[in-house]
Amino acid sequence: MSVQLWRHELRRVGWAVWGTPLVVLAFLAVVVVTMAVIGESDQRIGRWSGRYLEIALPLGAALVAVTLVNCDPIRELQLSLPLSYRATVLRRLAVAMSWPALLATIAVAGLAVVGWWRIPSSLVSSQLVWLAPLVWLTSVAVGSALLVRNPTTGSVVAAGIWLIELVFGGLFFLHDWLSQLHLFFTSYLFSTFPPDAPTSDWLVNRLVLLSTAGLALLGVWLLLGRDERLLLEAEA
Repeated sequence: MSVQLWRHELRRVGWAVWGTPLVVLAFLAVVVVTMAVIGESDQRIGRWSGRYLEIALPLGAALVAVTLVNCDPIRELQLSLPLSYRATVLRRLAVAMSWPALLATIAVAGLAVVGWWRIPSSLVSSQLVWLAPLVWLTSVAVGSALLVRNPTTGSVVAAGIWLIELVFGGLFFLHDWLSQLHLFFTSYLFSTFPPDAPTSDWLVNRLVLLSTAGLALLGVWLLLGRDERLLLEAEA
């Protein structure tokens, strides 16, 4: 039964979930190959690749995931079924985050094999470059959408946070505690310091992002369990 449910959700999530990460990573592949052809150094290619994965992929995943929160036109019927609506949405969100995660993992492994991955960390821990901001931005966007019962608001929140941190990211480092919530810590660290810069602060930042994302996901879980709010949203 569970296998059939997952197969159903794989079909139900829609083309945007499957296509958006492919487009994002296809662009990465085109740019990386172009940089190699014109003679850019491996170090420059590696730095650009890390920044791109950290900045572009999380936004794409978050904007797509928000659309899954309100994709049932007959939600009253869904809520009346024995199968939990919370479980249904969480499965869809799992698919929406797992697919770009799989593609990004393959991309990083491929870049490492050809010597174009320059993040000074192990191949396993360096996956946090894209994973931490992806989980954080997606969970906050979905939580915002559920909180105000408006998926558009979730998209605006995700895009707003992304833009603020991208444009004013340097201000986050005026305070140590605020820097730990900076989504693009990798891009700042390895563009400001030499390639062998210490990664201890970076790892703390990644773990803080994952921890706070866990709190946001807990909020998502709680909000999805409030059927009366979901019914009011469907009637709105």
